[in-house]
Amino acid sequence: MLHADSEENFGSFRRAVQKIVPQRMGNLDVIVAGSGIGQLIEGFTAKLKERLDSDQSTAIEDVKHLMERRLPAFYRQVADHPAPDEIKQHEHKFIVAAYSKSDKKYEIWASRSTALVPVTSYELAGVEDVLYDHIAQRMFTPKMTFHQAVLAGLYLFTIAESTSTYIRTPIHVAAVSEAGISMDKQEYIQVMLDHLRCYERDINRVFLACADTSIPVHKLQDILSDFSPNAAQMHRDHIDGMMNTLDWKDVMNGGPIIKHPIGVPIGIGSGMRMTVQHDAEKAKQEMQRIKEAREWAESMKKRSKAQKSEDQQ
Repeated sequence: MLHADSEENFGSFRRAVQKIVPQRMGNLDVIVAGSGIGQLIEGFTAKLKERLDSDQSTAIEDVKHLMERRLPAFYRQVADHPAPDEIKQHEHKFIVAAYSKSDKKYEIWASRSTALVPVTSYELAGVEDVLYDHIAQRMFTPKMTFHQAVLAGLYLFTIAESTSTYIRTPIHVAAVSEAGISMDKQEYIQVMLDHLRCYERDINRVFLACADTSIPVHKLQDILSDFSPNAAQMHRDHIDGMMNTLDWKDVMNGGPIIKHPIGVPIGIGSGMRMTVQHDAEKAKQEMQRIKEAREWAESMKKRSKAQKSEDQQ
């Protein structure tokens, strides 16, 4: 789930997108992100928490069932609210995440009138403009990785911020998985936004050149030849910059959003900074040494276990 600060004011009334902040509701971790009349969304969320706390809810389905029972009354409040029509005519929408630590189950829903339906692709709330929906459709693929889904969302928000008068940074990212709900660091989010802007400029140049029939083939090959090493060097620099934002716990604990290269050796350099081996041959050799060390440790463990068993006989 991604969120950018968004607020549109009409006199004393405001239309806002509720910030994605995990809250403890009963025995569940819950995020309620809503777009619409700010006071009503905040009140709805507060009442939801109050009831789930009272029930000491442990099942994520409790969130869905309770919200569906209360949404009809919420929409009646919207209709009766003295806010201007400019606010009320916009869709009031919720995107909700719930996680149960007891059974490690989680779910994300989006509201459809008075029902909550599971999110299976992408959902927009507060930025349901045709332009943003088009960008989301173009970027989304069913088999995209968790990390690339986050990057697609961040890219959408860079477009939204530059084309909307009320969408602005900071952007917040909440990762929802069987490990729980976690908020990503602003430092990491800003680094990724900077990376996306850098790549977009060069990729657009290559994109137009590929479609331009006035460019001879040999000229296009020159453009592609220039792009490839430049993109690789930029990617290397971005990896090194990202590693400077991580500590050992980030690498060991993993998580749904992987921030370091997979399948290459990672070490600790000067100043306790994380480092990555970029050279393919050296990386292969180091991975082989790591494999041999693990095999040796496993063999010693088995030998020690066998010796202990003999000593007990």
